[in-house]
Order: sequence, then structure tokens, then C-alpha cells
Amino acid sequence: MGGYLARPADTWPRLFPEGSIFTRFPYLLPNVVAAAFIVFAILLGMAFLKETNAHARSPLFAQLNLPDERTRLVDPSPEASIVNVADQAKPKER
Repeated sequence: MGGYLARPADTWPRLFPEGSIFTRFPYLLPNVVAAAFIVFAILLGMAFLKETNAHARSPLFAQLNLPDERTRLVDPSPEASIVNVADQAKPKER
């Protein structure tokens, strides 16, 4: 991307005329595009990612009472039980 956007006054003289800021700073355009992409990614993260640290959550977030959308690694139901490997190794009595 940087090589394609570098020196826009030389590459696209109609869009970036001689004497513009891009003539004086030929690598400004790729840096501005990269910075805009980073800012956009940060804003998306702030808007759509849930804060997992309870101490860093805002009080407003706690009042929203949103459901937990994380996938559970262990089934919390009482029917699900953890089997002891040592009990399985014992021979069964008849």
C-alpha cells in the first residue's frame, strides 16, 4: 500500500497538483491512510468488543444488564459431571 500511495503528486498530478502538501511531503498520503485505518479499527473495537475486566467496566455497562455471549468451556448443568480417571481405572466388582 505504501509504495502505491507514495509520491502522489508525481503519480497523480491531476488529483495532487504541484505545490500541494503532498509535493512537500511525498510520503504523507500512505501514512495518513494507515493512521486512518488504525483509528477506524480502534473505534470498531471500542464499539463492539465487550470489556472482560470487571474493574475496568464503566458503571453504565453494569446497568445495561446484557446477557453473557461467551461460549462456556464446561457445561454448568448439574447433569454434567467430571469423571474421576482413578475411578475408571479400578476393576468393577461383580
